[in-house]
Amino acid sequence: MAKFLLLLAVSFAFFYWFFSKIGVKKRGNKEVVDTIKCERCGVYAARSEAIVKGGRYYCSKECAEMKG
Repeated sequence: MAKFLLLLAVSFAFFYWFFSKIGVKKRGNKEVVDTIKCERCGVYAARSEAIVKGGRYYCSKECAEMKG
């Protein structure tokens, strides 16, 4: 029984070391993008790509130019 527990512990340690080396658990480096909601159609768009007209944000030129 002691040999089995020792083998189990060594196996666990090896797999833990191996998977930490190849980076399986790494999920970082996600870029956060600030978004706005289009005043016309309600679509969310990146603030850096949005059209600002009259102090309001739009997702595209088409939405910014629409009347109504």
